Amino acid sequence: MAKKQPKITEELDPIFEDDKNIMVYLDTSKLHPHPDNPRKDLGDLEELANSIKANGIMQNLTVVPRFENDTYTVIIGHRRLAAAKLAELDEVPCVIVDMTPEEQLATMLLENMQRSDLTYYEQAQGFKQLMIDFGQSVEKISERTGFSQSTVRRRLKLAELDGDKLKKASEKQVSLKDLERLNEIEDVDERNKLLDYLGTNNFENMLVKAIDKQKENEQKNRWIEALAEKNIKEIPESQMFSSEYASVTQYRFDMNAPSVLENVIEDGTNYYYAFAYDKWVYIRKDKVFTSEEKEQEAEKERKYAEQRAKEEALRSAFARAFECRKRFLKLTSNATAKKFIKDVISYTICYVWTPNIYDNFDHNLYAEQMGIEIPEESSLNYELVQLETESIPEYALLCYAYALWNDGEDNNCCDYQSSYKTNAKLNALYSLLKKLGYEMSDEEKSLLDGSSELYLPQRNN
Repeated sequence: MAKKQPKITEELDPIFEDDKNIMVYLDTSKLHPHPDNPRKDLGDLEELANSIKANGIMQNLTVVPRFENDTYTVIIGHRRLAAAKLAELDEVPCVIVDMTPEEQLATMLLENMQRSDLTYYEQAQGFKQLMIDFGQSVEKISERTGFSQSTVRRRLKLAELDGDKLKKASEKQVSLKDLERLNEIEDVDERNKLLDYLGTNNFENMLVKAIDKQKENEQKNRWIEALAEKNIKEIPESQMFSSEYASVTQYRFDMNAPSVLENVIEDGTNYYYAFAYDKWVYIRKDKVFTSEEKEQEAEKERKYAEQRAKEEALRSAFARAFECRKRFLKLTSNATAKKFIKDVISYTICYVWTPNIYDNFDHNLYAEQMGIEIPEESSLNYELVQLETESIPEYALLCYAYALWNDGEDNNCCDYQSSYKTNAKLNALYSLLKKLGYEMSDEEKSLLDGSSELYLPQRNN
């Protein structure tokens, strides 16, 4: 049998009225959930229903009138309404308010977010709806919800992602910090691809790879603009070495395109360009070769370009691995450092300690890990270190030990010919990092054990 809401205080007796709001008891059959409620999953209601059976509803619902059959739409209190129906109450205390549709959505967003009831997916969709459906600006959304403009922008950035993938990531309880790290990537398609790697040991590696690719594209676009200004025409890569005019010079994308072209381009001479292996631009100058010279030069250039491309890919892979190691140390807590500090000291003494150890200490790497700002034209000093390490001594010692390893992009497993060679020191460093919780990506494992396809075969001298 349906039950009435127990009277808790006289304040809940109908009717209480102030300048704007009216508090009344309303029949639960006249109350409807808001269709745009950001919180889609109300969770388990059984415990709340039992409490309502025993004690009644301790906090009123907030509702707005509907324009049909004397009914109302719930703004705040969706769980309470659902639990009250489960407890078979036939009426509940409500405050009737007057709100515009955008005010209703903003209120629901704020109420749920303050209670941490919304997933990142639901937050993102709520802000997106305020902007698209109600034409609200970032500034207006910030003003209405109380969230900073930067928070609103970050949530709207998440709303650009594939909805199903973002929802799955939220259900996996992936941290908001990791989700927002995807904003380092401008291309939304690339960000959606990275969503699949969230929560896996390959996420950091794939993120660094995507960042690296993005930088390459930016550098490539700068070259395209500079080449267009010099009226240098693009040709397919296949034609770069096959023409009778194949006098070719290659340049890396990270070189300054305008200054390079200013130095090499001669007036009255025709030039052509082609991109190859993602990080190189080839520029061909008109020059007549004999057939034999043309064939020899083309073969020589092809082999050289293939070798350089593989060497560059190997260098980039080790650079990504270093970036992953460095980022991991930044995320390590003081508690973790304290737990394994004996291992850190032991590994460092066994594999790094030498009479001239201070010469190997990387001051800049230590400062970066500790978040210390070194003044210009100065160096790391005792006062700076003391100031930053008083509250986190174990983490500071971990960063100091890591700086002694002199880890960097050139800490690799290849010889001068880009062939594989073992690196006992790097093996030991990974062993230490794994004790601290580091998970090696598949690419790192193949680089370390020599199974990577990027290594060139051993050559006999």
